[in-house]
Amino acid sequence: MTVPEPMNIGQKAARGFFSILTRNMIARVMGLVSMVVLARKLSPSDFGLVSITEVLLQLIAVFGVTGVFEFLVSYRGNQREAIQQAAFWFNVGMGLLVAAALCIAAPFWAESYADERIIVLAYLIAGTFLNSCLQILPKSILSQQLDFETQARIQTPFIVLIPIGKIGLAYLGFGVYSLVLPTLTFSILQTFLFYRAVHWKFQGSFGTQYWNEIFGFSKHLIGTTFLTRITDEGDKFFVGKLLGLEALGVYNLASQTAHLFPSNVTTITNQIFASTFPKFAHDRALMRVRFLKVTKVIAFFSLPLMGVMALAAEPLILWVYSEKWSAAIVPFQILTVFAIFRSITSSTGAVFNSLQVPQRAFYPLLIYAPIHLALSYWSSQQGLIFLASSVVLLRVLYLQYRVHQVAGLLHSSWIRFYTNLSSIIAATGMAFFAGYLAGLVRFEHPSFQLLSIGTAFGLAYLAFFKLSGSKDLIEMQDFFRRLNLPGVEKFRSAFLKK
Repeated sequence: MTVPEPMNIGQKAARGFFSILTRNMIARVMGLVSMVVLARKLSPSDFGLVSITEVLLQLIAVFGVTGVFEFLVSYRGNQREAIQQAAFWFNVGMGLLVAAALCIAAPFWAESYADERIIVLAYLIAGTFLNSCLQILPKSILSQQLDFETQARIQTPFIVLIPIGKIGLAYLGFGVYSLVLPTLTFSILQTFLFYRAVHWKFQGSFGTQYWNEIFGFSKHLIGTTFLTRITDEGDKFFVGKLLGLEALGVYNLASQTAHLFPSNVTTITNQIFASTFPKFAHDRALMRVRFLKVTKVIAFFSLPLMGVMALAAEPLILWVYSEKWSAAIVPFQILTVFAIFRSITSSTGAVFNSLQVPQRAFYPLLIYAPIHLALSYWSSQQGLIFLASSVVLLRVLYLQYRVHQVAGLLHSSWIRFYTNLSSIIAATGMAFFAGYLAGLVRFEHPSFQLLSIGTAFGLAYLAFFKLSGSKDLIEMQDFFRRLNLPGVEKFRSAFLKK
């Protein structure tokens, strides 16, 4: 009997990509379903209330646990068990400090926005945050082993249960609290399952002698993450303060919908490539090949999907969320532009961390973050559409510099990065034109309008690749072949084979 050869790093990464992509796509679908129901049941101000409370957490939490996961998956020393114990207690201590800071700040935050519900929301969100801190250790162990399938298997049931819980509590009259209670409840059980999967044994030693090493690795990541959080959440803060919580609810829904797929991709790339890229750190030419291939696979899916969403924004918003959210249509279309660039540059962070040069990502943010905040403050006074346009332009320009940085680290260039995606960009452009023509035919119900645009766009996009016979087609075939999963071969045979 022939014994199958063990999977190499590339194969494990490909299968992990698919496993986590499947998990995250289920999460996004379920999240979208729950958002559709909740958007009809709750008010825009309810969504704004949760959003502004989460902004407070995001700004505080960055000082607690940032970099611990990256440190553990990239650790190559011979004290792994001791380091893991130290990281666990370091994580617990910092997590408790962050949760305490959030609870202390909550009354002042509530007074600032004149809504006492923020205090209770902050307590619930603090509990969820603590559970996410506890999950870092088992997730890092599984990721270091490239065992992404176990992670997906544990998380998938909760992807279904949490949105159902939110909908159920909303209809039971829990109001705004229905948006956070199920997440807290189910995260406790999920944490238990993660530790059981890695057979973790707690030890009495806190490993404080290793805490400086952990923090030394993390300090630039903390700075980078903090400044990134400021730029990500700063526009929402100003919308809430200057335009009100209802406007914030509209803006946040537009942003969340525009980033459904990019958030999915970023989660995957951060998890998988933080674990796999360090294995190529000794050979930058090989890392460059992997980086460009990963970017091409991401672009192959993200560009057409985001193109359809931007083109069909009106029927999508009206059909999914109802007419009371019509103010989100134009901001959503504008934010989609940034979402496209965010998805195709999502693996750049893994390059900085894998080459152990996180400071290269940190220092440019010292200049970018203040500019972003000043622009957000000024443009938010002009309304949501002007704010979205200004912020997207600045963010896209900054991402081009980030691509330039990574290209230099990998002995490549900004031009080569986009040349690598040229046929995908061309196919998306052709498909966008086809979708636009289909959109000229008006239907009474927005769902038919959405279906018409999506079908025309998808067929034109796939036709381009099927007829072109480009090398990108071969690379996509190779990617799907590596997955070696049921159902994937049928898709490859139907749409990708010459």
